[in-house]
Amino acid sequence: MKSALTLMIFLLAIQPGFLYPSFLSSALADTRGVGKGILVAPVKLEFEGRTRSGTFKIMNRDSVPVDYRVEFAPLIEKDKGGDAKDWVRFSPRRVSLRPGEHQTVRVVVRKPLDLVPGEYTARILVQAIPRPREKATEPTDKIQVNLDIVYGISIPVIIKHNP
Repeated sequence: MKSALTLMIFLLAIQPGFLYPSFLSSALADTRGVGKGILVAPVKLEFEGRTRSGTFKIMNRDSVPVDYRVEFAPLIEKDKGGDAKDWVRFSPRRVSLRPGEHQTVRVVVRKPLDLVPGEYTARILVQAIPRPREKATEPTDKIQVNLDIVYGISIPVIIKHNP
């Protein structure tokens, strides 16, 4: 009986700059890490007063080309204030970087006119996109498990509104 099971685990790095330990990838025989050389700077964006736009950079410190997805991430418990996801726009949403390359992502905030004073947060996730695996060429009667560890970093976008 030929059976193959591919299990993909998405590891979301909640703290800026935090990557999961490498012992996870060495625990199983057939694992690979995708995007472990990701670097995002700065680690948070703050918008206050009349500031409406900002940028951050994604850098590929890996030894192979990596595709990255840029999207909203769920808020975490320590995020303050209300959810500002509806007021934040960013571009590009997908980036392909060769080793050593970087890409600037532009972030724009559009606050509603009737916004109550306070602090609001959105969270942007930059995550590697796994490349498809090659099919096994040898037929086997054993069950195979492939584990892809996908690295990502989320950064908070903090909007302080005090008119």
